[in-house]
Amino acid sequence: MRRGVFPFLVAFLLVFSFSLLCPRESRCDDIRLIGGFDLQLSDTTTTEKTTGNVTENETTRYSQRYELEVSKNLFPQLLFQAGGLATFDQSDSTTNGLETDSDSRTLRPFAELRLNTPLYNAGVTYRDTEGKEKRTNQPTTRSFRDEYVAVLNWRPVGFPRFDATYTRTLTTNEPETQDRIEDLLSLSTQYSWKNLLFHYTYLLEDAEERITDFETNRQSHLGRIGYGNEFFDRRLFLETSYRIEYSTTEFSGEGSGIFPISRSAGISSLDGTPEDGPALGGNLALIDGNRQVSSGIDIGLDGDPTTLANIGVDFGFPTSVDTIHLYVDRAIPANVAVSFSWDIYVGSENTDPGSWTLHATVFPAPFGVFENRFEISFPSVETRFVKVVTRPLSSSITLDPALRNIFVTEMETFFTVSGDVKRLTNEEHTYNFALRGKASEKTTLGYSLSFRHQTSEPPSFQRTRWINTANAVHRFS
Repeated sequence: MRRGVFPFLVAFLLVFSFSLLCPRESRCDDIRLIGGFDLQLSDTTTTEKTTGNVTENETTRYSQRYELEVSKNLFPQLLFQAGGLATFDQSDSTTNGLETDSDSRTLRPFAELRLNTPLYNAGVTYRDTEGKEKRTNQPTTRSFRDEYVAVLNWRPVGFPRFDATYTRTLTTNEPETQDRIEDLLSLSTQYSWKNLLFHYTYLLEDAEERITDFETNRQSHLGRIGYGNEFFDRRLFLETSYRIEYSTTEFSGEGSGIFPISRSAGISSLDGTPEDGPALGGNLALIDGNRQVSSGIDIGLDGDPTTLANIGVDFGFPTSVDTIHLYVDRAIPANVAVSFSWDIYVGSENTDPGSWTLHATVFPAPFGVFENRFEISFPSVETRFVKVVTRPLSSSITLDPALRNIFVTEMETFFTVSGDVKRLTNEEHTYNFALRGKASEKTTLGYSLSFRHQTSEPPSFQRTRWINTANAVHRFS
């Protein structure tokens, strides 16, 4: 019964019984119950002026959403929360006489126990997610994920802070094409003293693909020290930092896995000529590791339909890549996600006007069941710059107001490793130095230095890059 609505019902009954059976003074501090219903009827006719083709579409969509959350302070600093989310979507569409139906369901019960004190925080969380989808002329699919999370944060005043997180995730589906166990341990510490910042993170990732009997073990060490200050009554500014990362990845079994690739910069633009358009501008939000915060790129209905979204990264060095995970800020229905087409462009430089080569077209790209991301795979290519190009969502596909905006949040890159490779190592050193000073109230002089050294095995290589920049800015009025 775990495969049905059982987890959601269990969470509901637990919190309901807890609120009724306990003494009145022990009942829940907060109960939140939300029910939402949405019925959409649309009838659209689209005419292409260049070809004269006419597309007529009638769509009926009915959505239900139920959300329950109960919280109780068991002790002054111990909080218990439980509840769940249930969504049901049914869509009937007719396009030029061709009928398609889709029916989807998502259940997400959870329970959490959290301890909050001025010195430390700790918590344990359980989440269960079940998704079911049925479409015309396609078999019914089900996806399941169980997630267990333990967190500990220590915040002493005047001493290094410490954060630890352990996550275990079990993912399966029906028909059985995926059976995966993932364990992630993250340990980090950070300490700031005056204008100095010290940071260290250790990551341990274990993943096992049970169907193919392929296992991946990755350990990563990341250290960073930074300093910034201003002198002479804010007329001279100094910033410098050093970063070192060392990682090892071991594989076992006869299958294959994907290996993450370090990115030096995120880049993006809105341009209708991706082959030779202007240089893409910097976009740090694409590589900052935050999958929830928007990078400012909108591929929803409110995106500009007359141009293309160019979304890319700079690796710093020519690197082999064959997989891109593009995260967005919301779930997208399967019938809408498959409407996006992705052109993969590669280039050796990002200049104005520049030159990009079309490497592959991916249509459609699978959209994650549990994570809001497009999984774009293509033939392996070695390049320094790579970008995906797509057109924002068209009103001929959907008029769903929830999809007015679909903001891209993160772009992750990978290359596939077969079972023949048993171990990978990667080491990177990065140093940055920047000095900026005011020669006068209208004139500013600056100098910056960037150094990056990377070694890898296999393939065996060493790469070094130096960038020196000097500039002068004068404001005439």
